[in-house]
Amino acid sequence: MAMKQLMLEAGTPTINEVPLPSCAPGMVLVRTHYSFVSSGTESATIAATEGSLATKFLRNVSGNITKIGTSIKENGVAGTLALISGKRYQLLEMGYSCSGQVIAIGAAVKEFAVGDYVACGGAGFASHAEIVAVPKHLVARLSSNKYLKEASITTIGAIALQGVRRSAPQLGESVVVIGLGLIGLITVQLLKQSGCFVIGIDVAPDRLALAKEHGCNVVYAADDEV
Repeated sequence: MAMKQLMLEAGTPTINEVPLPSCAPGMVLVRTHYSFVSSGTESATIAATEGSLATKFLRNVSGNITKIGTSIKENGVAGTLALISGKRYQLLEMGYSCSGQVIAIGAAVKEFAVGDYVACGGAGFASHAEIVAVPKHLVARLSSNKYLKEASITTIGAIALQGVRRSAPQLGESVVVIGLGLIGLITVQLLKQSGCFVIGIDVAPDRLALAKEHGCNVVYAADDEV
């Protein structure tokens, strides 16, 4: 059997027929109801993969020369050419945050049952696909399907929360958030709730205005002199 999945091919999003994922031990199989599009991350991915091989090479000449030299040593000239050719036609999965309903569970999975509504995360797992197979530790059960659509953004909030937790801000400290996209704005609000003085930096005036609305104490354009 096959399913539909959104893939990226040479910088162009395409819908492809792909085999259904298997439910390996420790995995949860979920029928996707909502899949969240992260405009910043996915636009950057599209931009990085579009264009000819020459264009991609010129974006990072020194780094790519090093990679090619290493590959020639390990795989030979013919092998390296084959790898480069394969990259040209490589299909990339897109998406990393979705929600849906469990349709199967792998061996050793006791935290979920068929029929549970869940939020899922993880690049390469919670893709834009009809059905996804996700490791159980990247799945969260929902109490019902009432907010199933909103739950598809769970991973975005988790990324912001992880950043705040790892930085371990203290009450009254000043914290700078560089980049005020969706994750940046959520980070601003979490820091404000933690009692911090928050400084926001971005290149886009509309994002600076939004950050100010959502609690940023001070905002600066990226090219401002502080």
